[in-house]
Amino acid sequence: MPPNKLLYPLALLGAFGLLAIAPTRGTAQGATLPPGSLEETLLGRFEIKANPSVPFHTGLKPFNRAEVVAYARLLDTVLSAPSKKTRADLAYIFRNNNEWGSPDTTAAQADPRPLLGFLYRSPANFYEVNTPDFTLRANPMLQFKYGAQQNETEPWFINQRGVELRAAIDQRVFVYANFVENQAQFPSFVRERFLRDAALPGVGRAKDYSGFGVRNGYDFMLSQSTIGFQLTPHIGAQFGHGRNFWGEGYRSLFLSDFSHDYLHLKINWKIWKLHYQNLFAELNAGSSNGPDGLVAKKYMASHLLSVYPLPNVQVGLFEAVIFNRENHFELNYLNPLILYRAVELALGSPDNMLLGVHGKWNFLQRFQVYGQFVFDEFLYSELLVKRRGWWGNKFAMQTGLKYVDAFGVDHLDLQLEHNLARPYTYTHDEQVQSYTHQMQPLAHPLGANFREWVLLARWQALPRLLVQGRVIQARSGSDGAGENWGSNVLLSNVHIQQEFGNEIGQGIPTHLQIAALDIGFSIAHNVFFDLHGFYRRRTLGGQVQTHAFLSGGVRMNLPNWKHDF
Repeated sequence: MPPNKLLYPLALLGAFGLLAIAPTRGTAQGATLPPGSLEETLLGRFEIKANPSVPFHTGLKPFNRAEVVAYARLLDTVLSAPSKKTRADLAYIFRNNNEWGSPDTTAAQADPRPLLGFLYRSPANFYEVNTPDFTLRANPMLQFKYGAQQNETEPWFINQRGVELRAAIDQRVFVYANFVENQAQFPSFVRERFLRDAALPGVGRAKDYSGFGVRNGYDFMLSQSTIGFQLTPHIGAQFGHGRNFWGEGYRSLFLSDFSHDYLHLKINWKIWKLHYQNLFAELNAGSSNGPDGLVAKKYMASHLLSVYPLPNVQVGLFEAVIFNRENHFELNYLNPLILYRAVELALGSPDNMLLGVHGKWNFLQRFQVYGQFVFDEFLYSELLVKRRGWWGNKFAMQTGLKYVDAFGVDHLDLQLEHNLARPYTYTHDEQVQSYTHQMQPLAHPLGANFREWVLLARWQALPRLLVQGRVIQARSGSDGAGENWGSNVLLSNVHIQQEFGNEIGQGIPTHLQIAALDIGFSIAHNVFFDLHGFYRRRTLGGQVQTHAFLSGGVRMNLPNWKHDF
């Protein structure tokens, strides 16, 4: 076995070693929340509205449960005359993370009697264990939804069953795992993407499935598992299989959770006003839908630095590199503080490098302005002097505005976001080194060569009734047969259509419109009855393709499935 293939086992052993010599217990970081958890939305609201501000960096997701509860406890003591819905928000956080304690409030203590004497001792957990040195939470994960599709011969359908586990040992070692078995049928535009990339969006590999009136569906497994360590009072590490999201927006141009889960080692440094996160990952360079055959690997090293110069202002730096080595990690990229560009130059490597900046500003306890800017590659003279549309000026930009309690309506939140990416952004000379995993973008699901507007509305009409809507409009340029106009990030940028005169939307003019409405009613804690309406219209050249479906069903401890691409 090549020495570098021992990277992750050695990192794990090193974490245990640091854990063993850590001199103090410190403030535990806790297991992380699952991606897309409701706590992310609630903390985002509190960050904008409340004083004091959130004491951790909300652009680094997933959050850890200990910090979320610590902030909720602080809010519970300082908020004056919170509304009924705000009290319900805090009660939800305490119940959903009760291993970290909750204040003595009526909402937090209103727990039903245990089922059979030992199940559902608290509303959020099917089974739990609480001792001074060990806590355990086990919960079922279920979702069954069914609906009719317009212009489709088969129904929209999803059937998910699984289990979720999390545990803490000595408040220093934290474990999270879930295992979900899935069968589904999605609109035909999802199958088109599946056939193009040999990967199901958000899933990767999938098998054929038939049943419940479905003849050409998908059968796939999803599983996430991480183990975390509290190394010192201010340093924590996580090792496992999952996904991450960096940013404040609905989309992320740094790192999104659109692609499939991946093996990673993550280190968090939280000191003073700084949060610095290292992320080292092993990615799949391709996809294979056959039962056998090992998928080729590639690797990513990345880090994100966030700083709060003021309590309501955050700025930061992002850097990532994608590289391909023959069955080993490039050890030079393990340095947690060095600039990867300096390493790349020293190695003389052709690796794919990304640089970026991000920031946000909360003001008037109602608004947040946020943004990201990513440089993939550029030449100063071409970008700012000659301006000839050189293909290598590759960058992406996001700007957004959030408005909470809009127009004085309690828990009516609006969000407007604009995203763009120049042609060929995230691509590389070698397809294997594109900014992708399992043949799916690691950033925006549209890839590159697009402009997009996103409008979101969220209204907590009642403590148990949530209404959410979204409208997405995008203009991009698609490829004709044998062409590469810079939209598909899986294509090598060695073969391009033109060196100069490149602009966003080049290629076959493509217009995308999406409108969706989701209504959820909470039957019990983390159990919802949902109704969904979805409409998608895509104009490619002169051809119009429309998809629509209405569906309903129940879910438990799982997020809604979305097709926003």
